[in-house]
Amino acid sequence: MNSGIKSLLFINAVLWTTGCGSPLVEVNGDFMPTDEALRRGYLPSSEQVSDRRELAKVCLKPTDVVFVTVRVDPSLTHSYTITSAGEIDLGYAGRIVVTGLTEREAATRIRKHLENTLFNETDVNVEIREYNQPAQATGSPAPGR
Repeated sequence: MNSGIKSLLFINAVLWTTGCGSPLVEVNGDFMPTDEALRRGYLPSSEQVSDRRELAKVCLKPTDVVFVTVRVDPSLTHSYTITSAGEIDLGYAGRIVVTGLTEREAATRIRKHLENTLFNETDVNVEIREYNQPAQATGSPAPGR
């Protein structure tokens, strides 16, 4: 098995065990690919995810906007857009990958990063402000194409 396939299998296994980015989701007792469940409307859209309890279960992805609160340094407290690389840029505190994490998991990762690099101890909170679904093409090709 080549290293590319091994890498993909490893990444898939990690995402599957964390519960985020699972390749399959259960819908009415059946399993289907996540993108198919999104297309069919089984997974919540940003409009449907207004309940904080439901939003806390959502995994972060590029283009989502999160509000990060860092108690020990208010200059780090504000909204961040997750980059296409899955990171948020905390300026002088560095870049941190948060894609595939829930709000709570992202807060823990950011807190650990800050405590390992800058501060002895801090409290971090992450809250999704904009949950963006990937764009989906609709319609049919123009005649003759």
